[in-house]
Formats: sequence, structure tokens, C-alpha cells
Amino acid sequence: DTFVFTGAKNGVDRIKDFEVNLDHIKIKHKSVDDFDDLTIKGKSGNAIITYADTRIVLEDVGKGQLDAGDFLI
Repeated sequence: DTFVFTGAKNGVDRIKDFEVNLDHIKIKHKSVDDFDDLTIKGKSGNAIITYADTRIVLEDVGKGQLDAGDFLI
């Protein structure tokens, strides 16, 4: 699957079925030119991706499981 985020949503989105190395997150936002523009933290077994005023929570995915290959920017 590809989960697409366009613009700043000013909120929190949760993805409950993200599969590392299979699924992708596509981000189209003026503040994100590459993977290094994202902030990725881990909390309670979830990866939390932030940019602008948007936060994406990947449930049951560890921060260390993600890399640039999981994103389409």
C-alpha cells in the first residue's frame, strides 16, 4: 500500500496496518524535500513521523525499522 499525505493536515493520522519493506508513505508538502526533512521518534512501540504541523503514527512499528526506502518524497 501507499499512504499519501498532501499539505499540512495540522493533526494526527494513525496507520494501523503499515508493513515495513512492503508499504510506503508518500509525502507532498513544501517543507519536505527529502527524508532528512522528517522527524521520526519512537514511543510506546509506535513510530511517530512529524513534519510541519502534521504527525503520522505508525502503530506497532519501531522507529529503527524505518528508513528512506519506506518513503516516497
